[in-house]
Amino acid sequence: MAIEFQCPFCRALLRVEDDARGKKAECPQCSRVSQLPTAIASPPPVAAAAPSPFPSAEVGVPLAKGPLFAARIDLGMVISHAWNALGRQYGISLGASLLFLFLILAGGTVANMVRDFAAAAGDPVSLKFMVTLGCWVFVMWLIGGMILFFLKVARGQRADARDLYAAGRYLWRLLIVKFLLICVWIIILVFGAGIPALVGYLVTEEIVPQQQAEDANGAETKEAAAGEKPAEGTEPRAEAFAAGPDEVEAEIEQWVISRRVEVAATAADIGLKLSLIPIIYLGLMFSQAMVLVVDRQMGSTEALRQSMRITRGNKLSLLVLGLLALALFFAGALTCLVGIIFVLPFIGMLQITAYLAMTSQLTEI
Repeated sequence: MAIEFQCPFCRALLRVEDDARGKKAECPQCSRVSQLPTAIASPPPVAAAAPSPFPSAEVGVPLAKGPLFAARIDLGMVISHAWNALGRQYGISLGASLLFLFLILAGGTVANMVRDFAAAAGDPVSLKFMVTLGCWVFVMWLIGGMILFFLKVARGQRADARDLYAAGRYLWRLLIVKFLLICVWIIILVFGAGIPALVGYLVTEEIVPQQQAEDANGAETKEAAAGEKPAEGTEPRAEAFAAGPDEVEAEIEQWVISRRVEVAATAADIGLKLSLIPIIYLGLMFSQAMVLVVDRQMGSTEALRQSMRITRGNKLSLLVLGLLALALFFAGALTCLVGIIFVLPFIGMLQITAYLAMTSQLTEI
């Protein structure tokens, strides 16, 4: 059973599980460590009020409650809780998801129109960059609103479609989190593809031009003796040989460079595919950072650090949930994309419910 108390330093109202009594914990509001109480005084009696199935209807309220205790994910409990919580507010969840999709598509359409205008006006760089940056900010704002919305639904609070616009206070922190993650992924891709490409280019041996010329001339002599037409692309090389040694050497050097580039491109392609492994791993490790920013009002770097902590031991479960969400998405796409509309709320609830389970906040509603 959860207990509530006030932080002795900042007087913030905190909420912890019953088994945390007497332990030390850090307040998410003031970041000061205090001893949790061993007993909670009974609250004073209050006037009876009409019961309500939803604890709160306030838009954009802070959601942080109590210290952060990491826990292992129970996949069955996560799926069951997500399904039950969504069933209580499926109508508003579906409406919020539709509104989210509409705003994303509308924003993309406007952005494309502005890009076309920039190209027609002869400004292909600066205006397009501003539009891309604006789209990025707009999408992150909406994602923050969806996180806030589904956190309320998962906790049994009454959510409101206006929550989609209530993430302005978290926007800059969300943008910094996303920017840092993109930088990490770019570094992985650059090193993962660039180093194999460089090694492949350097280790590729150059073929001696004289030997190349002899091999090419020998092949053409055999084709002529057999009465076969030279293969396409060999005639220009024969003309180069007939023209003189300088042209032959230039042709051979060009072929050698092309061979090195081909080897380097193959190595880069292999490196890119192998780079997906650390990218997926880090993506799972930092997958909860944006939720922590919205739920706990954390700074960007602190959210990344806490995401590392709470996902420890849960990455495989998160991968399974991600694959389940992907399967649901493709199943919805098979119904002429109509089914995607109906599975999106459940996919969002799975992600948020997993977060609540990892932070020991998953309770019956």
